[in-house]
Amino acid sequence: MPEETLSGGQLAAALSNAVVRCMADVSGRGPSRARTTIGQDAVFVVVEDTLTRAERELVRIGDEQLVLRMREGLQRAMHEALDSEVERLTGRRVIGFMSANHIDPDLTVEVFILAPDGLNGRTAEGNGAA
Repeated sequence: MPEETLSGGQLAAALSNAVVRCMADVSGRGPSRARTTIGQDAVFVVVEDTLTRAERELVRIGDEQLVLRMREGLQRAMHEALDSEVERLTGRRVIGFMSANHIDPDLTVEVFILAPDGLNGRTAEGNGAA
């Protein structure tokens, strides 16, 4: 459980800040804006203005796919640290992580699927689509 339980806007801001900090630690530059939406069993963090100067230059010369592949690698490198921060802040285990990048506009989304509250990571039988 988190040391101090945050909720609502404070939790969303703390999650946004954690993602920005982690991205900056790994890529050398953090996004300029982050917005977090918290659902019942998921956290969505949309970040803007993530590309480094070098990545922007690669996009300018037509190497968008190279930039996207590199971003995918960076997200794999951040995966454990991001999960740990989300777990620490929400007090819930992350059971799934997905990430996607978009070049123009410069957007990234980090999606964290949380273990159902009170089930310690097990899903209840009969819940969900077949």
